[in-house]
Amino acid sequence: PDAQKGGINYGVAPIPTINGNAPKVFVGVQGFMVSAFSENKVLANLFIKDFLVNNDVMLKLYTAGGRPPAYLPTLTEVSDNADIQGFAASAANGYPMPKIPEMGSVWSAWSDALQLIVSQQAEPAEAMGDAVGQIKALLKCE
Repeated sequence: PDAQKGGINYGVAPIPTINGNAPKVFVGVQGFMVSAFSENKVLANLFIKDFLVNNDVMLKLYTAGGRPPAYLPTLTEVSDNADIQGFAASAANGYPMPKIPEMGSVWSAWSDALQLIVSQQAEPAEAMGDAVGQIKALLKCE
């Protein structure tokens, strides 16, 4: 929205394929859940299913937040928004983003690698390889 208001010519598109393979991106969504400790689980589930999960509510959430709708009928309805469709096309090849604090390590290493690549201080394969090593070490995967 700020780029549009500023008159910046931009676009949103999926990350290009590499050797014919579509890169897998992390996808984050917001959702509704009922606590296992709820005293009114049945009522809460009915409220979500019968009131919240419908096109009208999802359109209002989309309008308020400007995020791509995860609810497919609403995504179809906003298909005239090129930005949203660009994000949706990328998300179609994605994985759910883990909701763990360690994801900060992933973003930090990835951001550092991208900065090295953009400033031409490292080759992409080297920078991303180092980032993978950092992430695995931080997550104790090796």
